[in-house]
Parts: sequence; structure tokens; C-alpha cells
Amino acid sequence: MNEMKEAFSSEIKDELELNALFNKIDFNEDGEINYSEFLAACIDKNKAVTEDNLQFAFHHFDVDNSGFITAENLQEVFRRQGKMMALKSV
Repeated sequence: MNEMKEAFSSEIKDELELNALFNKIDFNEDGEINYSEFLAACIDKNKAVTEDNLQFAFHHFDVDNSGFITAENLQEVFRRQGKMMALKSV
């Protein structure tokens, strides 16, 4: 938060407005803005969320081309990236 205050000091004078902005970006409410939160706040959603991009992302996770993204599909994608993901039974 202190870094945001410093960065926006010439743009935003109202501390309540700055706090509101910070809280909108801090999705997981841990008091910090991580890389994913920063990216989500910065991207132009009208350009990023296109039909082509959504289809590409879906097919990336639908590794067996079933038309569905399953927990096993997610596990396989993580495995390919060298990360392990344990499946929980519900």
C-alpha cells in the first residue's frame, strides 16, 4: 500500500480513493498485490477476452479433446509444466 501511495501521489490525493483502488485489485485480500492481481487489473479485458483467446485457453486445458475440462485434465497440464497437483475426492 505504501508503494501505491508513493506511485500515485501526484495522481490521487484522496487516501480513501487510493484505499478503494487497492482493495479492488487485492482480490485475495492479503494486503498485497501479487503478479496475477496486477495483470488482471492492467489488461484490457475487451482485447484479452476474445472468442479466439477463450477457445485457445479452453483447448489448452482440454488435453483429451473431450469438450470438458476435468480435474484429470488440470492435473495433466500441471504435470507437463513440472508441477504436481493432487486430486481431492469430494
